[in-house]
Amino acid sequence: MSQKLRVGIISANWGVQAHLPAWRANPDVEVVGICTAHQHTAEAAAQATGIPRAFWDYRQMAADPDIDIIDVGTRPNLRYEMCMAALAAGKHVYNGVPFADTMAHARDLHAASTSAARVAMVDAYSEYLPPLTLARELLDDGAIGDLFTVTATLQMSLFNSQVSAFPYNWFWNKTAGCSALRNLGSHTLNALYYLFGEVSEVVATDDIALKAWTFVDDGSTVTPQVEDTANVLLRFAKGGVGVMAPAWCAIAGRGFTIDAYGSKGRLLIEGPGMPGNETRVYRARLGEHTLTEVVVPDRLKRREGVGMSAVRGEANFGDGPVYAMALAFNDMVHAIRTGAEGRPSFSQAVKTHAAIEAAHLSAVERRWVRVNEMLTASV
Repeated sequence: MSQKLRVGIISANWGVQAHLPAWRANPDVEVVGICTAHQHTAEAAAQATGIPRAFWDYRQMAADPDIDIIDVGTRPNLRYEMCMAALAAGKHVYNGVPFADTMAHARDLHAASTSAARVAMVDAYSEYLPPLTLARELLDDGAIGDLFTVTATLQMSLFNSQVSAFPYNWFWNKTAGCSALRNLGSHTLNALYYLFGEVSEVVATDDIALKAWTFVDDGSTVTPQVEDTANVLLRFAKGGVGVMAPAWCAIAGRGFTIDAYGSKGRLLIEGPGMPGNETRVYRARLGEHTLTEVVVPDRLKRREGVGMSAVRGEANFGDGPVYAMALAFNDMVHAIRTGAEGRPSFSQAVKTHAAIEAAHLSAVERRWVRVNEMLTASV
C-alpha cells in the first residue's frame, strides 16, 4: 500500500460536489480515479476535477491494484453490484444512503464486508456534524436523563414544484430503490441510532400522497411509483419510543428535527433542510419552561489532520455536509490504518436498513414488525 490511500469515486454528480472536496481535505488521501457510465462523461469529469484517471466500467476500477478505497455513489439499485465487486477485489468501501435497494442486498453487503475484512462505511454523515456531536455529548452527560419519547422529521418539498432537469427526478421509479422512507428516513434513522441506539420494533404507514409530479418548466408529468410520506412509531432497544416522519412532498416542510424528552430534560435539534447547515441545538432542564440554545463550540468545527484549506470557500464549511464527510473520511483512513471498524459501519447500516424495511412491511401488513425479522427472514 502506498503512503497515501488512493480513492476512486463512482459518480460525477454528488461525488464531485461533496465527496471530492471532503476526500481532498484529508492529506493522507489522494483521489486518483473517477468512474461514470460513459467514456466521454468520465473523461470530462476527470479533466474538470484534475483527477488523473477516468473509468467507465466500475469493474475495472474495482480491479485496479493502484486503488485502495472505492467511494460508491449512483442509484441505490446500481450500487449493490459495485460494492460487491469492490469488496471481492479487496477494496475498502464507502457506500451511499440508502444502504441498499432490498433487504436481501443489505444482508449480502454486510456479509461480504465481514468476509473481506475490509473497512466498509455508509454515507450517513449526520453523526459527524458538529451539532449532532454536541447533542451526543449532552446526552452522554445526562441532559435528558432516561429517554421517554423523541419525535424526528426530515420533511422537504422536492417534487411539488420542480423542473424537468432536476437531477433526482428518477426517484419516482420503483426499480431505483428509493422512497422518502428509504432516503430521508435512512438519514434520520442513522442519526437516531447515533443518539439513542438501536430500534427493536416499528409500526408504520407509508403512502404516495403526491399522485403526480408536474414539472413547472414544460408541463410534463410522471406518476410516482414510490411512497413520499411515512409515519413510523419506533421502540428503542434501550427504552423509550419515537415517532419518525420523513416526507419529500411537504410544502414548507419542517426540515430536519429531533425533539427528545426524558426524565431530566428536553433536547431539540433542528435545521431547515437536510442535516447540516444552520442546524441548531436547544435544551431545557427539569423545572424550566423554555428552551435555550446551546452554541456549538469551535472545538467541534475543526480537527487536526483535516486540511481545512481544501474545503474553504464552501458555504457549508465547518458546519455542513462537506465538513462532516471530511471527518467521516478521516475516521475511515484511521480505521484502515489501525484495523478498526470505522463508523457508521455496514454493521450499523444493515440494522438501520432493516428498521426501514420493517417499516415498509408494517405499512403493508398493518402490524408491529421486529427489526430482527428483517435481518433473518428471506425477504
